[in-house]
Amino acid sequence: MKVYHIASLVLVSVMTQPQIAFADCSATVSKKWNVGRSLPYSVDASSLGPDCKRAVAVMVVRDGKGDVKYSLSMATKDNAVFSNLADASVADIKSMRVALGDWLDAGLSSKKNKLSKFLEWKAGTEGPSENPPAEFPFTVNSEVSRDTYEEWRKQNVPVFCFVQGMESMRCVVLTKDGNISEVGIQSFPG
Repeated sequence: MKVYHIASLVLVSVMTQPQIAFADCSATVSKKWNVGRSLPYSVDASSLGPDCKRAVAVMVVRDGKGDVKYSLSMATKDNAVFSNLADASVADIKSMRVALGDWLDAGLSSKKNKLSKFLEWKAGTEGPSENPPAEFPFTVNSEVSRDTYEEWRKQNVPVFCFVQGMESMRCVVLTKDGNISEVGIQSFPG
């Protein structure tokens, strides 16, 4: 008897608690990444969140068979592409779809879509560089050796760069074996 009475009190208590309702900010944009293969890769960008001001953006790159080759997620508040969504008057799903499309389009439409268009990494230097130093320097990931970077440049592998924060872009390459590797970061002027 006592168990039923306690369970009833808990149920009534839960039912009388104020329920928090959020608007939904679920949006998706898909683009093809023409990588010179018979089956193009695709890049999907989605948002998830209680509203568009507090959403998370998710990017997924898939091969021509639909297998995931790369993924990334981040809070939209930490990414310059989504900065207009901090304003409540534009924080809606339509604006989110535009921002997701912009996030993908910048890298997919870039003229620097092959690693051969990036700077050479000369022997004896710490990385690819210009003299005088570039206004928007490109820094190779510490896991990528000079030999690997230069081999990828020679192979003319596809590159996809996208805004990863407020002041930089992350660049990934599609290697000849069909894998995607992060190659480096392109800085914005600060």
